[in-house]
Amino acid sequence: MPAILADADFSEYDPYIMTGVAAMGKKTDTKKHKGSSGLTAKIVSLAVIPLLLLSIIASFIIALAIYDNFNKEVYNELRSECVTINTFISRKITSDIYSDQEIKADIFDNIAASTDMDITLFSGSERIITTVRQSNGRRAVGTYASSEVVSEVLDKNTDFYSRAADINGEIYYGYYMPLSDTDGNVIGMTFAGKNREGVIGSITFSIVGTLAVSWLLTAVVAAVCVSVASRMVQSLTVTAGFMGRIAEGDTDCVPDGRMLSRSDEIGDMGRAAVKLQTSLRELISNDPLTGLLNRRACNIRLAEMLDSANENDTGLTVVIGDIDLFKKFNDRYGHACGDLVLKEVSAILSDETSGCGIASRWGGEEFLLAFALSDDEAMDRMDRIMERIRGFRCEYDGEEISVSMTFGVQHFSGENNTDILVNSADAKLYYGKNNGRNRIVEYIPAEEAAE
Repeated sequence: MPAILADADFSEYDPYIMTGVAAMGKKTDTKKHKGSSGLTAKIVSLAVIPLLLLSIIASFIIALAIYDNFNKEVYNELRSECVTINTFISRKITSDIYSDQEIKADIFDNIAASTDMDITLFSGSERIITTVRQSNGRRAVGTYASSEVVSEVLDKNTDFYSRAADINGEIYYGYYMPLSDTDGNVIGMTFAGKNREGVIGSITFSIVGTLAVSWLLTAVVAAVCVSVASRMVQSLTVTAGFMGRIAEGDTDCVPDGRMLSRSDEIGDMGRAAVKLQTSLRELISNDPLTGLLNRRACNIRLAEMLDSANENDTGLTVVIGDIDLFKKFNDRYGHACGDLVLKEVSAILSDETSGCGIASRWGGEEFLLAFALSDDEAMDRMDRIMERIRGFRCEYDGEEISVSMTFGVQHFSGENNTDILVNSADAKLYYGKNNGRNRIVEYIPAEEAAE
Protein backbone atom coordinates (compact mmCIF):
# COMPACT_ATOMS: atom_id res chain seq x y z
CA MET A 1 0.00 0.00 0.00
CA PRO A 2 1.45 3.39 -0.93
CA ALA A 3 2.34 5.47 2.05
CA ILE A 4 -0.31 8.10 2.63
CA LEU A 5 2.16 10.73 3.70
CA ALA A 6 4.56 10.10 0.85
CA ASP A 7 2.46 11.83 -1.84
CA ALA A 8 0.55 14.10 0.49
CA ASP A 9 0.29 17.85 0.26
CA PHE A 10 0.40 19.02 3.86
CA SER A 11 -0.51 22.63 3.13
CA GLU A 12 -3.91 22.32 4.80
CA TYR A 13 -2.44 20.98 8.05
CA ASP A 14 -0.69 22.77 10.86
CA PRO A 15 2.80 23.58 9.46
CA TYR A 16 4.41 23.18 12.88
CA ILE A 17 3.04 19.66 13.28
CA MET A 18 4.10 18.56 9.82
CA THR A 19 7.55 20.15 10.11
CA GLY A 20 8.07 18.23 13.34
CA VAL A 21 6.91 14.97 11.74
CA ALA A 22 9.28 15.40 8.80
CA ALA A 23 12.19 16.27 11.08
CA MET A 24 11.52 13.25 13.25
CA GLY A 25 11.67 11.01 10.20
CA LYS A 26 15.05 12.44 9.12
CA LYS A 27 16.60 12.15 12.57
CA THR A 28 15.40 8.58 13.01
CA ASP A 29 16.82 7.56 9.65
CA THR A 30 20.29 9.01 10.14
CA LYS A 31 20.92 8.20 13.79
CA LYS A 32 19.05 5.00 14.59
CA HIS A 33 22.02 2.65 14.34
CA LYS A 34 24.53 4.91 16.00
CA GLY A 35 22.08 5.92 18.71
CA SER A 36 21.08 2.39 19.62
CA SER A 37 24.65 1.15 19.99
CA GLY A 38 25.61 4.26 21.94
CA LEU A 39 22.65 3.88 24.27
CA THR A 40 23.48 0.23 24.87
CA ALA A 41 27.03 1.19 25.78
CA LYS A 42 25.81 3.91 28.15
CA ILE A 43 23.31 1.68 29.93
CA VAL A 44 25.85 -1.13 30.20
CA SER A 45 28.44 1.33 31.50
CA LEU A 46 26.05 2.67 34.12
CA ALA A 47 25.28 -0.86 35.30
CA VAL A 48 28.57 -2.71 34.84
CA ILE A 49 31.24 -0.12 35.75
CA PRO A 50 29.88 0.47 39.29
CA LEU A 51 29.51 -3.29 39.61
CA LEU A 52 33.15 -3.83 38.62
CA LEU A 53 34.35 -1.10 40.96
CA LEU A 54 32.28 -2.59 43.77
CA SER A 55 33.68 -6.03 42.97
CA ILE A 56 37.26 -4.73 43.08
CA ILE A 57 36.67 -3.04 46.44
CA ALA A 58 34.85 -6.11 47.74
CA SER A 59 37.67 -8.35 46.53
CA PHE A 60 40.22 -6.26 48.39
CA ILE A 61 38.12 -6.35 51.57
CA ILE A 62 37.49 -10.09 51.20
CA ALA A 63 41.21 -10.78 50.70
CA LEU A 64 42.09 -8.76 53.80
CA ALA A 65 39.35 -10.49 55.80
CA ILE A 66 40.51 -13.95 54.74
CA TYR A 67 44.13 -13.07 55.50
CA ASP A 68 43.22 -11.65 58.90
CA ASN A 69 40.98 -14.62 59.78
CA PHE A 70 43.66 -17.09 58.77
CA ASN A 71 46.21 -15.31 60.93
CA LYS A 72 43.84 -15.30 63.90
CA GLU A 73 43.07 -18.96 63.33
CA VAL A 74 46.77 -19.87 63.17
CA TYR A 75 47.47 -17.74 66.25
CA ASN A 76 44.69 -19.47 68.22
CA GLU A 77 45.75 -22.94 67.07
CA LEU A 78 49.41 -22.39 68.00
CA ARG A 79 48.58 -20.81 71.34
CA SER A 80 46.11 -23.58 72.17
CA GLU A 81 48.72 -26.22 71.40
CA CYS A 82 51.30 -24.50 73.61
CA VAL A 83 48.76 -24.37 76.45
CA THR A 84 48.05 -28.09 76.00
CA ILE A 85 51.75 -28.97 76.02
CA ASN A 86 52.46 -26.76 79.06
CA THR A 87 49.56 -28.33 80.95
CA PHE A 88 50.84 -31.80 80.17
CA ILE A 89 54.42 -30.97 81.15
CA SER A 90 53.48 -29.05 84.33
CA ARG A 91 52.10 -32.30 85.83
CA LYS A 92 55.48 -33.91 85.49
CA ILE A 93 57.59 -30.93 86.39
CA THR A 94 58.84 -32.58 89.58
CA SER A 95 60.28 -35.47 87.65
CA ASP A 96 63.21 -35.27 85.31
CA ILE A 97 61.31 -33.73 82.43
CA TYR A 98 64.39 -33.60 80.32
CA SER A 99 65.26 -37.33 80.56
CA ASP A 100 64.04 -40.06 78.18
CA GLN A 101 63.97 -37.51 75.36
CA GLU A 102 63.35 -39.97 72.54
CA ILE A 103 60.15 -41.20 74.15
CA LYS A 104 58.92 -37.65 74.56
CA ALA A 105 60.01 -36.85 71.00
CA ASP A 106 57.76 -39.65 69.78
CA ILE A 107 54.86 -38.06 71.64
CA PHE A 108 55.65 -34.72 70.05
CA ASP A 109 55.88 -36.40 66.62
CA ASN A 110 52.38 -37.77 67.07
CA ILE A 111 51.11 -34.32 68.02
CA ALA A 112 52.86 -32.75 65.03
CA ALA A 113 51.45 -35.35 62.64
CA SER A 114 47.88 -34.82 63.82
CA THR A 115 48.04 -31.00 63.92
CA ASP A 116 50.40 -30.21 61.04
CA MET A 117 52.59 -28.28 63.48
CA ASP A 118 56.15 -28.45 64.69
CA ILE A 119 56.56 -28.73 68.47
CA THR A 120 59.61 -27.82 70.55
CA LEU A 121 60.44 -28.03 74.27
CA PHE A 122 63.19 -25.70 75.48
CA SER A 123 65.39 -25.98 78.54
CA GLY A 124 66.25 -22.37 78.95
CA SER A 125 66.92 -21.26 75.38
CA GLU A 126 68.12 -24.67 74.20
CA ARG A 127 65.93 -27.02 72.16
CA ILE A 128 65.97 -30.36 73.94
CA ILE A 129 62.93 -32.02 72.33
CA THR A 130 61.69 -30.89 68.89
CA THR A 131 60.02 -32.07 65.73
CA VAL A 132 61.91 -29.41 63.74
CA ARG A 133 64.44 -31.00 61.43
CA GLN A 134 67.72 -29.60 60.19
CA SER A 135 68.82 -29.74 56.56
CA ASN A 136 70.54 -33.09 57.22
CA GLY A 137 67.26 -34.56 58.46
CA ARG A 138 68.22 -34.69 62.10
CA ARG A 139 66.22 -33.06 64.85
CA ALA A 140 67.32 -29.53 65.68
CA VAL A 141 68.15 -30.59 69.26
CA GLY A 142 70.93 -28.55 70.84
CA THR A 143 70.14 -25.41 68.84
CA TYR A 144 69.05 -22.21 70.51
CA ALA A 145 66.22 -19.70 70.32
CA SER A 146 66.90 -16.23 69.00
CA SER A 147 67.82 -13.40 71.34
CA GLU A 148 64.46 -11.71 70.69
CA VAL A 149 62.61 -14.82 71.86
CA VAL A 150 64.85 -15.20 74.90
CA SER A 151 64.30 -11.57 75.82
CA GLU A 152 60.52 -11.71 75.53
CA VAL A 153 59.81 -15.18 76.91
CA LEU A 154 62.57 -16.09 79.36
CA ASP A 155 63.51 -12.66 80.60
CA LYS A 156 60.04 -11.07 80.69
CA ASN A 157 58.06 -14.25 81.32
CA THR A 158 55.56 -13.40 78.54
CA ASP A 159 54.17 -15.19 75.51
CA PHE A 160 55.66 -14.33 72.17
CA TYR A 161 54.05 -14.71 68.73
CA SER A 162 55.81 -14.17 65.44
CA ARG A 163 54.67 -14.48 61.82
CA ALA A 164 58.27 -14.75 60.68
CA ALA A 165 60.17 -16.81 63.19
CA ASP A 166 63.52 -17.90 61.69
CA ILE A 167 64.34 -21.45 62.84
CA ASN A 168 67.52 -22.81 61.30
CA GLY A 169 66.90 -20.76 58.14
CA GLU A 170 63.24 -21.77 57.76
CA ILE A 171 60.48 -19.26 58.39
CA TYR A 172 57.58 -20.14 60.71
CA TYR A 173 54.42 -18.76 62.17
CA GLY A 174 55.48 -19.48 65.76
CA TYR A 175 54.11 -19.19 69.27
CA TYR A 176 56.43 -19.33 72.34
CA MET A 177 55.12 -19.80 75.88
CA PRO A 178 57.26 -19.72 79.05
CA LEU A 179 57.48 -22.91 81.14
CA SER A 180 57.83 -22.52 84.93
CA ASP A 181 58.64 -24.91 87.76
CA THR A 182 56.51 -25.36 90.87
CA ASP A 183 58.16 -22.33 92.45
CA GLY A 184 57.21 -20.11 89.52
CA ASN A 185 60.71 -19.87 88.09
CA VAL A 186 60.97 -19.85 84.30
CA ILE A 187 63.02 -22.89 83.39
CA GLY A 188 62.27 -23.08 79.69
CA MET A 189 59.54 -22.62 77.11
CA THR A 190 57.35 -24.47 74.65
CA PHE A 191 56.97 -23.73 70.95
CA ALA A 192 54.29 -24.55 68.39
CA GLY A 193 54.78 -23.42 64.84
CA LYS A 194 53.57 -23.78 61.24
CA ASN A 195 55.71 -23.40 58.18
CA ARG A 196 55.06 -19.93 56.83
CA GLU A 197 55.16 -21.06 53.21
CA GLY A 198 52.42 -23.62 53.90
CA VAL A 199 50.27 -21.08 55.74
CA ILE A 200 50.66 -18.49 52.98
CA GLY A 201 49.79 -21.17 50.43
CA SER A 202 46.59 -22.00 52.29
CA ILE A 203 45.70 -18.33 52.60
CA THR A 204 46.38 -17.78 48.90
CA PHE A 205 44.31 -20.82 47.89
CA SER A 206 41.41 -19.66 50.04
CA ILE A 207 41.59 -16.09 48.73
CA VAL A 208 41.86 -17.19 45.09
CA GLY A 209 38.97 -19.66 45.46
CA THR A 210 36.72 -17.12 47.17
CA LEU A 211 37.59 -14.37 44.68
CA ALA A 212 37.07 -16.76 41.76
CA VAL A 213 33.53 -17.46 42.97
CA SER A 214 33.00 -13.74 43.61
CA TRP A 215 34.19 -12.73 40.15
CA LEU A 216 32.20 -15.52 38.55
CA LEU A 217 29.08 -14.16 40.23
CA THR A 218 30.08 -10.67 39.12
CA ALA A 219 30.47 -11.91 35.55
CA VAL A 220 27.04 -13.53 35.71
CA VAL A 221 25.46 -10.34 37.07
CA ALA A 222 27.30 -8.28 34.42
CA ALA A 223 26.06 -10.64 31.70
CA VAL A 224 22.51 -10.29 33.02
CA CYS A 225 22.91 -6.49 33.04
CA VAL A 226 24.17 -6.54 29.45
CA SER A 227 21.32 -8.83 28.42
CA VAL A 228 18.70 -6.66 30.12
CA ALA A 229 20.25 -3.49 28.66
CA SER A 230 20.35 -5.04 25.20
CA ARG A 231 16.69 -6.04 25.40
CA MET A 232 15.76 -2.58 26.66
CA VAL A 233 17.65 -0.86 23.84
CA GLN A 234 16.28 -3.36 21.33
CA SER A 235 12.75 -2.45 22.39
CA LEU A 236 13.60 1.25 22.24
CA THR A 237 15.19 0.79 18.80
CA VAL A 238 12.13 -1.07 17.53
CA THR A 239 9.90 1.70 18.89
CA ALA A 240 12.11 4.37 17.32
CA GLY A 241 12.04 2.53 13.99
CA PHE A 242 8.27 2.24 14.18
CA MET A 243 7.92 5.97 14.87
CA GLY A 244 10.40 6.69 12.08
CA ARG A 245 8.26 4.77 9.59
CA ILE A 246 5.22 6.69 10.76
CA ALA A 247 7.11 9.97 10.34
CA GLU A 248 8.10 8.94 6.81
CA GLY A 249 4.46 8.40 5.93
CA ASP A 250 3.83 4.73 6.54
CA THR A 251 0.88 5.11 8.89
CA ASP A 252 -0.22 1.53 8.19
CA CYS A 253 3.01 -0.14 9.34
CA VAL A 254 2.52 -3.01 11.79
CA PRO A 255 4.10 -2.55 15.26
CA ASP A 256 6.69 -5.09 16.39
CA GLY A 257 5.48 -7.25 19.27
CA ARG A 258 8.67 -6.46 21.24
CA MET A 259 7.60 -2.85 21.70
CA LEU A 260 4.24 -3.83 23.17
CA SER A 261 5.04 -6.91 25.26
CA ARG A 262 6.91 -5.06 28.00
CA SER A 263 5.01 -3.98 31.12
CA ASP A 264 7.38 -1.12 32.02
CA GLU A 265 7.77 2.45 30.80
CA ILE A 266 9.34 1.28 27.52
CA GLY A 267 6.21 -0.76 26.84
CA ASP A 268 4.13 2.31 27.68
CA MET A 269 6.18 4.23 25.13
CA GLY A 270 5.48 1.58 22.50
CA ARG A 271 1.76 1.62 23.19
CA ALA A 272 1.79 5.42 23.05
CA ALA A 273 3.49 5.17 19.64
CA VAL A 274 0.66 2.95 18.40
CA LYS A 275 -1.87 5.49 19.65
CA LEU A 276 0.12 8.19 17.87
CA GLN A 277 -0.02 6.10 14.69
CA THR A 278 -3.78 5.78 14.97
CA SER A 279 -4.24 9.49 15.66
CA LEU A 280 -1.91 10.50 12.84
CA ARG A 281 -3.59 8.09 10.44
CA GLU A 282 -6.92 9.65 11.29
CA LEU A 283 -5.49 13.15 10.99
CA ILE A 284 -3.97 12.46 7.58
CA SER A 285 -6.56 10.06 6.15
CA ASN A 286 -9.91 11.01 7.65
CA ASP A 287 -12.19 13.95 7.39
CA PRO A 288 -12.35 15.45 10.89
CA LEU A 289 -16.12 16.14 10.80
CA THR A 290 -17.54 12.95 9.29
CA GLY A 291 -14.75 10.44 10.03
CA LEU A 292 -14.84 9.29 6.38
CA LEU A 293 -11.71 9.14 4.24
CA ASN A 294 -10.67 12.56 3.00
CA ARG A 295 -10.15 13.22 -0.72
CA ARG A 296 -6.40 12.59 -0.63
CA ALA A 297 -6.70 9.23 1.11
CA CYS A 298 -9.63 8.31 -1.10
CA ASN A 299 -7.54 8.86 -4.24
CA ILE A 300 -4.89 6.49 -2.91
CA ARG A 301 -7.39 3.78 -1.92
CA LEU A 302 -9.27 4.16 -5.19
CA ALA A 303 -6.04 3.67 -7.17
CA GLU A 304 -5.39 0.48 -5.22
CA MET A 305 -8.90 -0.80 -5.88
CA LEU A 306 -8.47 -0.07 -9.58
CA ASP A 307 -5.15 -1.96 -9.67
CA SER A 308 -6.81 -4.91 -7.95
CA ALA A 309 -9.74 -4.85 -10.41
CA ASN A 310 -7.32 -4.83 -13.37
CA GLU A 311 -5.13 -7.60 -11.97
CA ASN A 312 -7.88 -9.90 -10.70
CA ASP A 313 -10.60 -9.06 -13.23
CA THR A 314 -13.04 -8.16 -10.45
CA GLY A 315 -15.77 -5.59 -10.31
CA LEU A 316 -15.36 -1.95 -9.32
CA THR A 317 -18.03 0.71 -9.15
CA VAL A 318 -17.41 4.38 -8.42
CA VAL A 319 -20.24 6.56 -7.14
CA ILE A 320 -20.34 10.30 -6.49
CA GLY A 321 -23.24 11.56 -4.41
CA ASP A 322 -24.38 15.00 -3.35
CA ILE A 323 -26.90 16.21 -0.78
CA ASP A 324 -29.59 18.04 -2.72
CA LEU A 325 -29.98 21.78 -2.12
CA PHE A 326 -27.63 21.60 0.81
CA LYS A 327 -26.71 25.30 0.62
CA LYS A 328 -30.28 26.48 1.03
CA PHE A 329 -30.79 23.89 3.71
CA ASN A 330 -27.62 25.06 5.48
CA ASP A 331 -28.59 28.70 5.22
CA ARG A 332 -32.04 28.00 6.69
CA TYR A 333 -31.08 25.86 9.65
CA GLY A 334 -27.53 26.99 10.30
CA HIS A 335 -24.11 25.37 10.02
CA ALA A 336 -24.45 23.38 13.25
CA CYS A 337 -27.47 21.61 11.83
CA GLY A 338 -25.68 21.20 8.50
CA ASP A 339 -22.76 19.54 10.26
CA LEU A 340 -25.13 17.20 12.05
CA VAL A 341 -26.76 16.19 8.75
CA LEU A 342 -23.35 15.57 7.19
CA LYS A 343 -22.35 13.30 10.06
CA GLU A 344 -25.63 11.35 10.01
CA VAL A 345 -25.50 10.84 6.23
CA SER A 346 -21.84 9.85 6.47
CA ALA A 347 -22.71 7.20 9.06
CA ILE A 348 -25.17 5.64 6.59
CA LEU A 349 -22.64 5.68 3.74
CA SER A 350 -19.91 4.25 5.95
CA ASP A 351 -22.18 1.47 7.17
CA GLU A 352 -23.24 0.42 3.67
CA THR A 353 -19.70 0.38 2.25
CA SER A 354 -18.16 -1.44 5.22
CA GLY A 355 -16.44 -4.64 4.13
CA CYS A 356 -17.02 -4.13 0.43
CA GLY A 357 -15.63 -0.70 -0.41
CA ILE A 358 -14.83 2.81 0.77
CA ALA A 359 -16.70 6.00 1.59
CA SER A 360 -15.10 9.43 1.53
CA ARG A 361 -16.04 13.05 1.86
CA TRP A 362 -15.13 14.31 -1.57
CA GLY A 363 -15.74 17.94 -0.73
CA GLY A 364 -18.40 20.01 1.04
CA GLU A 365 -21.65 18.02 0.84
CA GLU A 366 -20.28 15.74 -1.89
CA PHE A 367 -19.26 12.10 -1.26
CA LEU A 368 -17.42 9.47 -3.25
CA LEU A 369 -18.16 5.78 -2.78
CA ALA A 370 -16.34 2.83 -4.34
CA PHE A 371 -17.50 -0.79 -4.28
CA ALA A 372 -15.30 -3.82 -4.95
CA LEU A 373 -18.41 -5.70 -6.11
CA SER A 374 -20.03 -6.79 -9.32
CA ASP A 375 -22.19 -4.22 -11.08
CA ASP A 376 -25.43 -5.79 -9.85
CA GLU A 377 -24.18 -6.13 -6.27
CA ALA A 378 -23.05 -2.50 -6.29
CA MET A 379 -26.46 -1.33 -7.51
CA ASP A 380 -28.17 -3.38 -4.79
CA ARG A 381 -26.06 -1.50 -2.26
CA MET A 382 -26.97 1.82 -3.86
CA ASP A 383 -30.65 0.96 -3.70
CA ARG A 384 -30.26 0.23 0.03
CA ILE A 385 -28.42 3.54 0.51
CA MET A 386 -31.08 5.48 -1.33
CA GLU A 387 -33.80 3.80 0.69
CA ARG A 388 -32.09 4.68 3.95
CA ILE A 389 -31.45 8.28 2.87
CA ARG A 390 -35.07 8.77 1.89
CA GLY A 391 -36.17 7.38 5.24
CA PHE A 392 -33.65 9.50 7.13
CA ARG A 393 -34.99 12.07 9.60
CA CYS A 394 -32.80 14.44 11.60
CA GLU A 395 -34.09 15.96 14.83
CA TYR A 396 -32.76 19.46 15.28
CA ASP A 397 -34.04 22.31 17.45
CA GLY A 398 -37.48 20.74 17.76
CA GLU A 399 -37.85 20.18 14.02
CA GLU A 400 -37.72 16.97 12.02
CA ILE A 401 -35.55 17.45 8.96
CA SER A 402 -35.32 15.18 5.91
CA VAL A 403 -32.81 15.28 3.09
CA SER A 404 -32.41 13.78 -0.34
CA MET A 405 -29.37 12.86 -2.39
CA THR A 406 -28.45 12.40 -6.01
CA PHE A 407 -25.88 9.81 -7.11
CA GLY A 408 -23.90 9.28 -10.30
CA VAL A 409 -22.64 5.72 -10.88
CA GLN A 410 -19.82 4.49 -13.11
CA HIS A 411 -18.91 0.79 -13.42
CA PHE A 412 -15.37 -0.31 -14.19
CA SER A 413 -14.94 -1.54 -17.75
CA GLY A 414 -11.21 -1.82 -18.30
CA GLU A 415 -10.14 1.75 -17.63
CA ASN A 416 -6.65 2.16 -16.19
CA ASN A 417 -7.18 5.65 -14.83
CA THR A 418 -9.25 6.60 -11.79
CA ASP A 419 -9.89 10.05 -13.23
CA ILE A 420 -11.96 8.46 -16.01
CA LEU A 421 -14.14 6.64 -13.50
CA VAL A 422 -14.53 9.70 -11.26
CA ASN A 423 -15.26 12.09 -14.11
CA SER A 424 -17.85 9.73 -15.60
CA ALA A 425 -19.58 9.35 -12.24
CA ASP A 426 -19.44 13.12 -11.73
CA ALA A 427 -21.00 13.71 -15.14
CA LYS A 428 -23.89 11.40 -14.23
CA LEU A 429 -24.28 13.20 -10.90
CA TYR A 430 -24.46 16.50 -12.79
CA TYR A 431 -27.07 15.02 -15.11
CA GLY A 432 -29.12 13.82 -12.16
CA LYS A 433 -28.93 17.24 -10.49
CA ASN A 434 -30.23 18.89 -13.62
CA ASN A 435 -33.01 16.35 -14.07
CA GLY A 436 -34.98 16.31 -10.88
CA ARG A 437 -32.45 15.28 -8.18
CA ASN A 438 -33.16 12.57 -5.55
CA ARG A 439 -32.16 9.74 -7.85
CA ILE A 440 -29.43 7.31 -8.87
CA VAL A 441 -28.08 7.85 -12.37
CA GLU A 442 -26.41 4.73 -13.74
CA TYR A 443 -26.67 5.62 -17.42
CA ILE A 444 -27.25 8.86 -19.34
CA PRO A 445 -29.56 8.40 -22.29
CA ALA A 446 -27.56 8.13 -25.49
CA GLU A 447 -29.22 11.11 -27.14
CA GLU A 448 -28.55 13.35 -24.16
CA ALA A 449 -25.01 12.04 -23.71
CA ALA A 450 -24.29 12.98 -27.33
CA GLU A 451 -25.36 16.53 -26.62
